Amino acid sequence: MDCAEILKTIKELLKQNPREMTSLVLGIIQCVLAFIACILAWFIPKRIMWEQNYSTLGNEYRTYDFAVAIQNIIEFFVITCKSDVEKIAYEYKKRFLKDMYGDSFAGLVSFDDETILEKLRNEKSLEIGNCDVEKTLHYNKRILTQYFHELALCAKSPFIGKRRVQKDFTSSEAKIMKILFLMNKAVDDSDLLYKDISCEFRMPGANRGKGMCKDLAYLYSILKRSGRFMDIK
Repeated sequence: MDCAEILKTIKELLKQNPREMTSLVLGIIQCVLAFIACILAWFIPKRIMWEQNYSTLGNEYRTYDFAVAIQNIIEFFVITCKSDVEKIAYEYKKRFLKDMYGDSFAGLVSFDDETILEKLRNEKSLEIGNCDVEKTLHYNKRILTQYFHELALCAKSPFIGKRRVQKDFTSSEAKIMKILFLMNKAVDDSDLLYKDISCEFRMPGANRGKGMCKDLAYLYSILKRSGRFMDIK
């Protein structure tokens, strides 16, 4: 049945029962409007939320702390690593130890994981370096990695999209991401930078414990079966 026949049928029904057909048409219109209102009630807050998130990232990009973090990553790669990707893991490990423990490892010749871990085990005590945490390379790496993670979520969102991200950011940020990727990979592949902290203690059930320990037990029951890395889709 084509549209012309449908319209003809509706006209005939209107002539026969005009009141009933009018009520039916109004009911259909009301259902359609209600459906549209539900869609808008879901869409508008979502759009506002994603716009706010993206705007926050834009404002953070313009801050002094963000510029310092970017500059620290660039100088680490260009000056410390001599723009050699093969040196990133080694040099990052050296910088991490200096930032964390000061001069405790100053006389160390070999910086392989086994040697450093053995020294850590044999030390009676290690003083944490008195450095400004927010200026350390490790802190800058974590801040920028988290920032670009949030930016990737915006690019995947239908409310922002990759075309808008591609328009607002440049290939310079892509080069920073490559360095961050290699630095994070160095952490993942190192027994020193990513230490095994598993233990034999059996946590109590989710409803056990007192005070904040009860919340720790609850969150542990949720996360204990999670993988080592975030489940990003």
